[in-house]
Amino acid sequence: SRELSAGGLLPNGVFSMSVISKCQSPIESSLVSYLQKTIANEDAHNLTLDCQFRVGKYKIDIIILDSNYGPVIAIECDGHEFHSRTKEQAARDRRRDREILDEHEIVTVRFTGSEIFNDPEGCSSYCVGMAKNISYQRFLIEMGMNAVMA
Repeated sequence: SRELSAGGLLPNGVFSMSVISKCQSPIESSLVSYLQKTIANEDAHNLTLDCQFRVGKYKIDIIILDSNYGPVIAIECDGHEFHSRTKEQAARDRRRDREILDEHEIVTVRFTGSEIFNDPEGCSSYCVGMAKNISYQRFLIEMGMNAVMA
């Protein structure tokens, strides 16, 4: 069972700090902080966050979940320690991303540490916007299915 509220808004509208405490690097913590602000500013309360979220055999750095549709965006923060970006590592990452999409219908977005450091607001806005679009597409599909079934 998934804890969809792990990174959700508390009743007073403040995000739980438990998500940031799960982050394994400063760039993850920074991006989570900006994602929380973006979700709150865009009034996207159906979206929550979690870190080190298990998807099949993989652990995702940051996941954006929709309270109705589950995981929608996997975010990988590629620092030099784990992703020095040799051709082999890049190919392995692409295979992993395709497998997560094919088997779990979750889109993976990758940012370098430099991208997050230089433009955390842009990275955050991109991911939240994409998550909102995917959630809306899933809603439309669900409504279309319900209309066909009626």
